[in-house]
Amino acid sequence: MQTELKDYQRQFREIESLSEQLQELQTGESEREERIKLYEYQAEEIEEINPKIGEDEELQKEWNLLSNAKEIISQATFIEQAVYEADNSVYDIINSFINRLSDFEEAGSKITDIISYLKESAANLEEAVSEARNLRDSIEIDDLRLQECETRLNELNALKSKYKMELPEILNYYRKIKGLIAESKSDITRISELEAELKKKSEELHKKAEKLSEKRKRISIKLEKEIVENIKKLAIPDAEIKIKFDKVTRKKVFTSYLQGLSETGQDSVEIFFSANKGVKLQPLSVSASGGEISRVLLAIKKILSDKMESRTVIFDEIDTGIGGETANYLGEFIYKIGRFHQVVCITHLAQIASLADKNFAIEKMSKKNISEVIVRELDANEKKEEIARMLSGTKSELAVKHAEEIIKKNLRRIDG
Repeated sequence: MQTELKDYQRQFREIESLSEQLQELQTGESEREERIKLYEYQAEEIEEINPKIGEDEELQKEWNLLSNAKEIISQATFIEQAVYEADNSVYDIINSFINRLSDFEEAGSKITDIISYLKESAANLEEAVSEARNLRDSIEIDDLRLQECETRLNELNALKSKYKMELPEILNYYRKIKGLIAESKSDITRISELEAELKKKSEELHKKAEKLSEKRKRISIKLEKEIVENIKKLAIPDAEIKIKFDKVTRKKVFTSYLQGLSETGQDSVEIFFSANKGVKLQPLSVSASGGEISRVLLAIKKILSDKMESRTVIFDEIDTGIGGETANYLGEFIYKIGRFHQVVCITHLAQIASLADKNFAIEKMSKKNISEVIVRELDANEKKEEIARMLSGTKSELAVKHAEEIIKKNLRRIDG
């Protein structure tokens, strides 16, 4: 089913794209001419500047170096002089420390360690001075090249500012408008080709939509039964479910080639629900309470959990009004969904909280008439204590031991 749907959606988007091209080509002649003139002007402007990907970044680095050349040379020279040539140079001071301590090497390993650190510092200084010297010798004060960099950067930055794009995007845009300019030379032929292609693809898409609809209707019969079986376990014993199909009705259609279709097919699907015997089936959004809707959705998510693309599923107090064996079923449902997805569940039930891989306590605190909500991750012991509190209202040793047994029992029950 997923494969067929993805194939349908791919062709749906393709028809949208082709229809957009067709509408653009069918725009009035004067508008087309104005647009092409603009494209040609923009293409010529980009060609004249002839930007290269990464050119602005490299030029900026070069400009930064050239504009600071004198200061960099000065500082590199200062480093070399301070380390080697000045009175009481850094290098001489370090060596004097080494010489002073060398007479005491046999006094213990700590003296040896200090000497080793000093020698390492001297070696690092030599390396740093060598790098500073190489940097200084590699820099040339070139005012002409600096001016060239500034001029070129100004050109590139002006282009980026005008188009509100970076250079790679500008070059992509350039290729796009060059293609559009080329296409404009054969508009009439292209319109005929697109109309024929769209007619063929539209016929194919309607056939695919029909097959999807037939398959959905077959699957819906099984899905109805599975949903009912699951929500009966969630304390709605007399529940009835009916999945009804209607044709898609869209007030605004982007293109006539997609008339009667949506991105998911030709069907408008609605779940009809009744919670009690003898009560007429009505749309779920009308006939069900918030808790009932949550349980129906939970049942659907559990049934389809291995097929859902969403990586995170959130349940916010889905356990309202539930307890006993129903709570066990609810915990099992959520646990099984968690095998395929990350589940975030806000709960007041120990049966659910005991099955979580990670637990967080949500606490409300007041400081100076200001309320704060704090979310705190629980470790294994804190989890047992919190489960104990949820079960009996106390964190006594006996309650915690009972909570530990409940956690193990619930996991054994589900994992088999």
